[in-house]
Amino acid sequence: MAGPQHKKGKSTIPVRERLLTVATRLFRSHGYGEIGINQILKESEVARASLYLHFPTKEALGQAYLKTNSEGQNEQVAGQIQRYPEPHKFIGAWARILKHEAKSMGLYGCAIANLRAETPGDHTELHQTIRETAARMVTVIREYIEQGQASGQIAAHLDASVAARRVFVAYEGAMQVWLLTGELESLDDFADLARGLLVA
Repeated sequence: MAGPQHKKGKSTIPVRERLLTVATRLFRSHGYGEIGINQILKESEVARASLYLHFPTKEALGQAYLKTNSEGQNEQVAGQIQRYPEPHKFIGAWARILKHEAKSMGLYGCAIANLRAETPGDHTELHQTIRETAARMVTVIREYIEQGQASGQIAAHLDASVAARRVFVAYEGAMQVWLLTGELESLDDFADLARGLLVA
């Protein structure tokens, strides 16, 4: 059964989807901590009662944002994995996507790290979602490494769990350096570091 529809304008986008789309854009571009519920309501043109029907708290909206962002990112990485089974090509493709987003001003850093940095210690459920989201990304990388080992693309002696964690560390580090400096070379550094971990 379809959810409630947006009624104030001509849009027939379901209310939950409209709220999440607006919140995602605002959280990504301005930061979770800088955006209040009132701004989300204004830009989505949704009544407050409808918001609370779908997201009882801002934290619940943050969790949904993180889940949606993570699913999209993992799908993107999975697509590159299927297209480029060779690790040096896969890492290169991943870095090119990041650089393209950076050049088009659509790269705001890692959503996981940004959200954690903007929420204090009492956001227990949100922080648990953040940890689970990070773990899922590491799992995607680990499974890729294991597939590469099975096909002979990646050395069998490599500890897949350790290598996956280190690739994730390289990714997070590069994203933070990009935010700090705005230098595209930091994204090339990610590719070099990750290749060094996976390519014999």
